[in-house]
Amino acid sequence: MGDRWRPSLLGSSRYIWFPMTWDTGNPQIVAADVWSVDLSADTFNAAIGTSYEAESGTLSGAAQLLTDTSFSGGSAVGWLGKLSKRNKLIKNDEP
Repeated sequence: MGDRWRPSLLGSSRYIWFPMTWDTGNPQIVAADVWSVDLSADTFNAAIGTSYEAESGTLSGAAQLLTDTSFSGGSAVGWLGKLSKRNKLIKNDEP
């Protein structure tokens, strides 16, 4: 597990989970959209083929489409979950 820290868009800072391999003797992250773990065999399988992008789905609740050139395809979904009274939605153009 790692995190993708985005100081300019803190609402889109998320943990990311990727499998790792040590096949070369050094740890390497395997970027895979879909993967599964077989704990009994101590292995993982990364799916090849269909790629899933959250921004292609239907947004509801407080979820918003965020745009930034660093996102795959230029957009991402942010503000997932229920906002509390203490949370404030900060727009990109606010200081």
